[in-house]
Amino acid sequence: LTPEKIQKSNERIAEALFNAAKIYKEKLNDYQKAVSTYEILINRFPEHENIIIAYYDLYLIFSSLQNIEKANIYKNLIMVKFPSSNYVKILSNPNYFEDLEKERLKIEEFYTQTYDLFSAGQYQQVLQNCEIALNTYKDSYLLPNFAFLKAVASGKLSNQIALKSYLSDFINNYPDAEITSTAKDIISRIEEQELA
Repeated sequence: LTPEKIQKSNERIAEALFNAAKIYKEKLNDYQKAVSTYEILINRFPEHENIIIAYYDLYLIFSSLQNIEKANIYKNLIMVKFPSSNYVKILSNPNYFEDLEKERLKIEEFYTQTYDLFSAGQYQQVLQNCEIALNTYKDSYLLPNFAFLKAVASGKLSNQIALKSYLSDFINNYPDAEITSTAKDIISRIEEQELA
């Protein structure tokens, strides 16, 4: 066997172990087999791409079995080896998902308020809100929407040439955002007006 074939074979074995452990845990509720399969994975393939999930599942299994000592071993492995992961946030804050949902609703409400201001022609306030959002909610899925409102509000306070420039910058910064097609449409309309 060539080194490439051995590596490919090992990748398949690791993936099979991971999938088998998941099935034992989630579909069959056979925690003993899940634990032993995850432990084989961890011992044979400690660098596997899903090792953090294996650690977390082992933490959950041992927690549910009230084996706090073993649960803490896997909790600590996650905290030490993956300090910036969402798993650490979950382990550190039992209300993590509820807090995340509250934050999402807060951002959506702020976006709705900002959009309402935009619809009412209060562009200065829109710019202020967008600056707050762009600096505060950097991970929000609504970030491109705030950036778009900022570009259009800036253009509304200026002229068509500036609007076109702001929208071009927006498109360059958010080429894959859903709202980018709207920005392109507005630029097309501006260019049609320039030709007329």
